[in-house]
Amino acid sequence: MLSNLHRLRLPGFADIPAFWEVLRRDWHGSSVSATREEQLSAALDWLVAAWTATGRQGISAGFSLLYGWGAAYPETTGYLIPTLYDAASLTGRPDLAGMATSLAEWEIKHQHPSGGIRGYPAGQGDPVAFDTGQVLFGLLDVYRATGRNELLESADRAGRFLLCSQDENGAFSSNVYMRTPHAYDVRISWALLLLSAATGEARYREAAERNLDWTLQLRLGNDLFAQNGFLAGQPVITHLLAYTLEGLLECGALLGREDAVQTVHRVLAKLLELIERHGRPAGSYREDWSGDYTWSCLAGDCQLAIVFRKACRTASESSRYLQSSGQLLETVRRTQILTTGHSGIRGGIKGSDPIWGPYEKYTILNWATKFFVDALLLDMHGRGGGRG
Repeated sequence: MLSNLHRLRLPGFADIPAFWEVLRRDWHGSSVSATREEQLSAALDWLVAAWTATGRQGISAGFSLLYGWGAAYPETTGYLIPTLYDAASLTGRPDLAGMATSLAEWEIKHQHPSGGIRGYPAGQGDPVAFDTGQVLFGLLDVYRATGRNELLESADRAGRFLLCSQDENGAFSSNVYMRTPHAYDVRISWALLLLSAATGEARYREAAERNLDWTLQLRLGNDLFAQNGFLAGQPVITHLLAYTLEGLLECGALLGREDAVQTVHRVLAKLLELIERHGRPAGSYREDWSGDYTWSCLAGDCQLAIVFRKACRTASESSRYLQSSGQLLETVRRTQILTTGHSGIRGGIKGSDPIWGPYEKYTILNWATKFFVDALLLDMHGRGGGRG
């Protein structure tokens, strides 16, 4: 979820011919003729390469064409764990399940004494509430798979840290990015509901409900949300908007909150209208729904494909949702680069399309690749990609 990731990069330089191959493709328009199976395999191989690049100490945040591989990113490493478990089961790759377990052990080693998870890079800075919530998904997944109590204990410590980060009004106001509560923090609440189910602790469920109520109060008259960008007044990139929508949808389903579910449907209806008008989502939207269509946020496009598909179970126009989900996935599929053997480029998904777009420019991201895998698994198998 970082912005300006390329400024935090570890030293190193990309292969120059591979660099120009990416730029050439994006300048002239990209396409790919591989099958879904081939693209899924390449994306998973890229994630393994991102793990290997750190000495198998967490998953690298991404690969910059300018500076090479980045350090391990605890937040996204954490929510990649459910993706790896799903892929292991659905593609017959047990190595990915072993990788997921190893990543959870790495997260525990880097957990702050407060129970929180630090931001980027690993082991530096103060714990961050959003990052901690996303790591919860991975800790709980490995606990369910292995039954190891230390994972549940670690998740419980993380949960207590999140309770300490929340105000009485439901907002996560402490230990937050840019010192500002965000609408997309509702994705923390989804993780807290899963933690409540695993521990039997009602206080985690109550905290999630308070945050859900607070998030719904941020609705604007046109169904967008205040405080949904990284900074107040900034346009919201589709990555962050989709975080909010998925958090609302999952919390609504787990809590039986029809108001949250219907809020998501209203936003999706507006997005359908705009996608049908422009052929794709904007990279970002201002609060009046005017968008920047000069670029695409590929992580956000994958996430929206997932949200549209998940929302089908409560939609009156499920065929339109499915069509839009498939269209979004096809758009991202065309951007995956398979014409180079470079391990930092082949199979991964860029932050922006074109790669010089404003979000994590010139960088291939582990979370964009994660959501691409999740969307592919849902499209190919009808499951996977649903636990974080």
